[in-house]
Amino acid sequence: YHQARKMKQKSLIFYDQSYSVHIERILSEFGKIGWNAKYQNYDQGLIEPNEVLFLGHVDSIPKRFLDTKNPKVGFSWAYDIYKYVNNPTMKAKLQENINKLDLLIVDCEYVARLAREIGVQSEKLRLLPYGVLLADYKYEKRRKKQSDPFNVYSNRNWEAGYGHSTLLEAVSRLAENHCNLVLHLSGDGKRRAELLRSYHDLIKKGVVNYHGRVSANKNKELLRTADVYVSASEYDGWSVSILESLALGTPVIAADIEPNIDLLDSGSHGTFFENRSPDSLYKQLEQLISNPWTTDAIEKSRRSGRRKVEHLCDFKNNVLEIGRAHV
Repeated sequence: YHQARKMKQKSLIFYDQSYSVHIERILSEFGKIGWNAKYQNYDQGLIEPNEVLFLGHVDSIPKRFLDTKNPKVGFSWAYDIYKYVNNPTMKAKLQENINKLDLLIVDCEYVARLAREIGVQSEKLRLLPYGVLLADYKYEKRRKKQSDPFNVYSNRNWEAGYGHSTLLEAVSRLAENHCNLVLHLSGDGKRRAELLRSYHDLIKKGVVNYHGRVSANKNKELLRTADVYVSASEYDGWSVSILESLALGTPVIAADIEPNIDLLDSGSHGTFFENRSPDSLYKQLEQLISNPWTTDAIEKSRRSGRRKVEHLCDFKNNVLEIGRAHV
């Protein structure tokens, strides 16, 4: 932060197609160190043409932004690259956009590799996990009574590709044998109403508890009290929700996509299920429910996960790197 205060450039405008929690955190942290940091929707146009441009969703940056002579820093949210990398038409558009950037920030090595495969030069890439504000995520030793409910939590967007059907189907099977199981869900999206209607019986029985859109503090509370966090997303970068879980010491079960395997060190900090397989997720949850919280293996996994976040994903440190990229 001391170095960031000395930087000559003291303003930042983040342009994107929609406001997100990631952008909010970036702007908030820069604001704390005295920068004039603000958000602007692409549709509203350029505010100050002489600024360095921070541009989100590299697949859909408007042409008028890319054609300016301003220095341009692109932020990939992971899916904006790999959902199009095998689509010839969109791949060409992606390449054209990225070629006009001066720097591309990605959050994990998997996305960096995909970017290289479509022709992005290594010197244009900056690998930077967005991370979490560790001061807000205190690691605590867990104490659980046998009579307490077994709480499963997921907070992913209710959109196609985020695996809610996989998770709900697995929990539906588990509930047949485990009356103490509760699945807590939050967030919103186009598929939310349809899926909750399909599994209405689980809500009626108290197996599923839908919390709606939640605040950052409520999200932390749900993560902290969860026995396991599940990420069933079929594509991802280094998921911030998984990082939050690791920081708090909450065990993680995640789809076996490459970014998750990398983030969880091939199982050192969590376990995996076969992507898109309710049966595989059911088996992993069943195994975790059957083992008590205090096992040495789970405690070792919790501590090592926290250490990984401390080492690589402290957002305070990473903001400074973003500032260096900006300058």
